[in-house]
Amino acid sequence: MTQERMTNLFFELFSGLPRQGPGDAASTLRALALVPGIGAETRVLDLGCGTGLQTRVLAQSSPARFLAVDNHPPFIEVLNREAQRLGMADRLEGRVGDMQRLDFAPGSFDLIWCEGAIAIMGVEPALLDWRRLLVPGGHMAVTEVCWTKPDPPPDCAAFWASEYPAIRAVSTLLSVIEGCGYETVNHFGLPPSSWWE
Repeated sequence: MTQERMTNLFFELFSGLPRQGPGDAASTLRALALVPGIGAETRVLDLGCGTGLQTRVLAQSSPARFLAVDNHPPFIEVLNREAQRLGMADRLEGRVGDMQRLDFAPGSFDLIWCEGAIAIMGVEPALLDWRRLLVPGGHMAVTEVCWTKPDPPPDCAAFWASEYPAIRAVSTLLSVIEGCGYETVNHFGLPPSSWWE
């Protein structure tokens, strides 16, 4: 199957769903609470935002300004329509773009957010590239699929080896983060319900 066909199937599968990947409002807010000093001047970039359900949760729970980027125009249309409906269009904007080709000026954002989409670019390339967009002392919040047990069942290991060979243990990912020049403030696993509900 070609990459274009897979991409089209992804968009077809997730069109009409409120969220385009695993997650939940409680986990989004838990991560947000770990970021200090969020105020009206805080600039947040949400990458791979989909229809922006998590972006709206963030915007409803903080006074920050949000720019949300996704490469699928219908998702951005939904996000902007919802921002308008909720009266947040003055500080929440969706924009069509590619997370792998961001042309924002260095230091444009205080916080970069990426729920469930960093795998598109790869953890190391994303962390290294996006760093230039952060102000000194800025923060990044991402989710990444990982092994939570040292010996996954053979069927699971075979599936992930085929579908996402970059999957790693939490401890390995924490080392990668440090190796890319970041300090981990905190981390936690998403609850199983966020994959099903």
